[in-house]
This record gives sequence, C-alpha cells and structure tokens, in this order.
Amino acid sequence: MAMVPLWLPGRMLRSRLSTINRKDWGQLGKIFYQKRSIVIGRLQFLSHQNLINHVSTSSSLSHCDKYQYRVLSGRSVFRGEKVITTGSKSELDFNKVSSKSSLHTEETQRERMDVYEVLENIQSAALYNQGNNNKTNRREKKHWDIRFCREAVRNYQTCLEQWGENKETDLEDDLVSEPVVVQAFSALLRCNWPPQELSKRVRDLERLIGTIGETPLTDELSLKLLEANSKAGNVGRTLSLLELRKSYPPQYPREFLLSLQAIHSASLELRKNRNIFLGEDQQPSIDNPTRFLDAILMNMYHRNVPLEPPFAAKLLNCFACSGRSGKALHAHYKIVVTKPHEESPEGAKPKISMKWNRPPPFYKIPSQINQEQLVKMPGYKEQMTKYEWECREDYWSRSLDAAFSFCDSLQHGVGGYNAIELDIEGWNAMIKICCHRGAIWRALQIFREIIPKKNLEPNGKSYLFLLQALARLGDISTMRELWDKLLIEQVTLNPYLIEAMVDGLLNKGNVAGSITLCQDVWNQVHIQPPYTTHLKILEFALANDYLYEAKRHIYVLQQIWMATGQVHPKLSKTALSHLFQYFGYKLTEDDFLTEFRHNIC
Repeated sequence: MAMVPLWLPGRMLRSRLSTINRKDWGQLGKIFYQKRSIVIGRLQFLSHQNLINHVSTSSSLSHCDKYQYRVLSGRSVFRGEKVITTGSKSELDFNKVSSKSSLHTEETQRERMDVYEVLENIQSAALYNQGNNNKTNRREKKHWDIRFCREAVRNYQTCLEQWGENKETDLEDDLVSEPVVVQAFSALLRCNWPPQELSKRVRDLERLIGTIGETPLTDELSLKLLEANSKAGNVGRTLSLLELRKSYPPQYPREFLLSLQAIHSASLELRKNRNIFLGEDQQPSIDNPTRFLDAILMNMYHRNVPLEPPFAAKLLNCFACSGRSGKALHAHYKIVVTKPHEESPEGAKPKISMKWNRPPPFYKIPSQINQEQLVKMPGYKEQMTKYEWECREDYWSRSLDAAFSFCDSLQHGVGGYNAIELDIEGWNAMIKICCHRGAIWRALQIFREIIPKKNLEPNGKSYLFLLQALARLGDISTMRELWDKLLIEQVTLNPYLIEAMVDGLLNKGNVAGSITLCQDVWNQVHIQPPYTTHLKILEFALANDYLYEAKRHIYVLQQIWMATGQVHPKLSKTALSHLFQYFGYKLTEDDFLTEFRHNIC
C-alpha cells in the first residue's frame, strides 16, 4: 500500500473526513496533534490514483462543483483548484472561482502562497537553529538562518492580511490559532531585529491578529507577548500584560525578569547614543525607571511572589542600564589623519597619529584630592568635600538620588514587603550606578565602608566597576591601589579586570606598562585580556610611533600562541601585517620567532 501523508490543520482535516466514506479509503491511521498546532494525518490508501478519482467523483461532496481539492504527498488540500488526471500523473488547473475574490484573480495568482508551507516555515523558524538540534555550542550562529526566519514571518503576516480580507475561507482559524500565534512571535524574536525595529514589528503583528479577533489570549500566549514586547522595549505594553497576567499563576522569576528586560531594551538607544552635553534633567524619562520598578513590585506583591536579594539586585541594575553621563567620561586623545604632501612619492598613504588632550580636572580624580579637602566646583561659590558635592541634590543627577532612595526603600520595606538585606550583588549594582554617574567618591565609600560593615566580601565585579570608572578618568594611582588589594585578597582574575587596567594605562599614554602588565599576568596565571585589548595596545603604540613597543607586544602574542596553540583570526600574521601597513609600517618575517616564520597563523 502506498503511504500518503497529509499535512492539514485540525478544522480543515475534520471537515474533509466528515464528507468522505472512510471504508472506500482503506484503513485510517492514527491522527494526532503536535504541540505546535500542526496536525499530521497518515492515511493508508490502496493507491494514490484511487483517492484522486474518489475525491473528484464522490457524490457525497455536495459542493464538489464549486470547490475541488488538491491532494499531494506531504502537502495540503487547497480550495479553488481542479485536479486533472492524465495517465499516471495529476496536473493542476487553477480556475477563477469568484470574480469577487482577490486571491484568485490573475494578477495575484503568482503571489499566492502555500498556506501550509507558511505554517511549516513558522514552526521551523520558531525552533532553535530551525529545528536542526545543533546545540553543541549555544553561541554558535553559523546554523542560525536569520534570513529564513524573517521571510517566514513576512509570509505569515502576508497570509494573515490576505485571508483577513477574504472571509469565505475556513483557513482563518488555523492561521490565528493560539499555538500558531505563539510560534509566530517566537519566530519574530529570532529575526535579530534591533529593539527599535522589533518594537514596530511586534505591535504591527499584534494589531493584525487583534483585528481578526479569533485568537484567545491564553496563559502561554500572554507570556509570549510579554517576552516579545519586553525584548522590543515596549515598557508600557509589557506592564499592561503583566497586569493582565494576574489571573494566571505567576511564573517566577521568568515573567518578572522579562519585565526588567523591557527597561534594558528601551534604554539601549540611550546607552549607545547618549548626548552627554545635555543636562541630567533633559535626558529621556527612561533614565529614571523608578515608576516602572514600583509597578513591577506591586504586581509581585499582589500575586504573593517573594522579594529576594538576587532579584532586588536586578531591580537596582535598571538604574545603570542607560549608559554613562558626561561626569563619568573624559576624552583623553583624538585621532589625527595627516594627508601626504604634494612632494610625497606617488602612492603615499595618510599618516595616522594620536594627539593628546588636556587631562581631566583635578576634582574628578580621587588621587588628586584628599577625602577631607574642600573643593569649589565650577559655577558654585560654596566649598565642601567631593563626597558632599556628590550627595547634593541640585548638583548631581536625579536618577542617582532616585537609585539611592529606591535602595533605602528596599532595606526598609517597599510595596508591602518586609525589609530585606542586600547581598554583595545588590551593593555591586549601587557601585555600578555611582560609577556610571561619575560619583566615584560615593562608589568608593560603598566599597570601603558599607560593604565591610555589612560583613560582605567584595568580589570581582566590585573591583571591575571601580577599575573601569577610574580607567576612564586615568587615575592610575587609585587603580594600582585597588589592583594590589585585589591580589592580596586573592580575588579570581578574569580577562575584563586586565582589560580595565590596560585601558587606564593607555589613557595615560603608558604603552610600555600595558604590554608589561599583559606579559606578567600571562606568565603568572595564564589569563589574557580580550583580543580587542591586544589590538588597542598595537594601535596606541603605532599611532604614537612606538614601533619597537609594538613589536615587543608581537613577541608577547607569540608566547600566548605557543602556550595555547590557538590564534585568533583578528590576531593572525596576515591581520597584523595589514594593521602595521595601515599605520605606515611593515611587519617582516624577521619580527616573528622561528616557529612562526613562513607560516600563516
């Protein structure tokens, strides 16, 4: 017997089976529903040709004259198509069923889509790596077909628009069924759109499905809508869905973490393109997310969800997700491109060099002022300590004051919750907030006084946030003090701690010290910074005409190559040669060890 699988949505398959005599078909196999709302019916027929003849001539189909059927192995049944049998093959003749139907006109016939193929593509696009089950490396993206996901979502949306206009078809219930809509939003999240573009597409798809009005809002669908809107940065819509989900059991902590994700996604544009020349009161309102966090806490309290210190730390982290203010930054240098002179030989390239700016003002650098030293800030007549200036409301940002107020409310009880004690991650979040706002003395006060008073031990993040903030100001003295304490306390080193130290040394023009630091750390603990830090060291050395320092760092890289046996593609001999040529220098084989000469790494 020939095995003919039919891929049919539930309502379509049931309507067809009810009109055909099953005895003439032979044995009916098991029909089951998959989790993703795709119904697979496997039928055993005496022959494929007998089925076609039976469907086309059966008297039990009262509407056979108006609607014919198309049966293909692995495909679907379409309306408005007539099956013509010629010998052992079946040919398709598309007929114009109704002049009022825009889907069967001659102009739109070429654009007509296989609806069931669209559903299959949506199901595949919603899965990890399109269902290839390649999960050996979660960060591996070579099997992630973004173009396929975008095309699947676009075709699904086009089908909804077409079938929404033509109410004569019964495919509408399958296109907008709850599991299929969940798959559609899952596929949309795999299209790798930036939050600003994803926000528009999520709202368009929501509006289109809501216009049809045939999809019930279930627990799973509301959670998927919450996830889609949170990753798109639709904070208001996310909080509305969170309020709607009060009628469902809470999925802690997933749905509340998604609510926090909405704040992070909405702050991405501000974090990447923040105008540091605007005043703190002129920044977008997302810079102070207090009202959103209060709404999340109230929702948690009404649904009897406990407030724990790890989640409290994530709440505080939302104050630091909008980027760094101008008080936390300083431009130490600028790149100068000198065009070749007219007398230069033909083919001469522009000269890339680095020009150093003035150092930051003394009151920004903790090592240049005493803790009790009175400082007069620009535009003010009063004199007070730097820590007191950072606590003054009319001088510092309101979002920083809001963060400390929210932190105090957590420790004294907020939204009906009892008072909680912050863990080290919560205080690390406060250090990060202070560093992003330029309040270095308040961050050091938390690090040196509050954390020991709470009987907590600073970890790698505590040092990392402080080192990154001090590196942007070029305060090498305070950085070395923290680095020595970090080594004494035996805090586990990681590549980002080394990167922060190197950035601080480079911002002060100490190229030799940064190379020595990388070499010493590698020789002692076999940890190296990210590859971008190696490139940054070479760029600083070549832009400042430190050619031999650049070649010394090439030697350090070869030490790492011999120990690990791996070479990053951006640090290969070919890539390094191009980098040297960009700055007007030449890297020869004599600059490499014998093991790497005449061998492309």
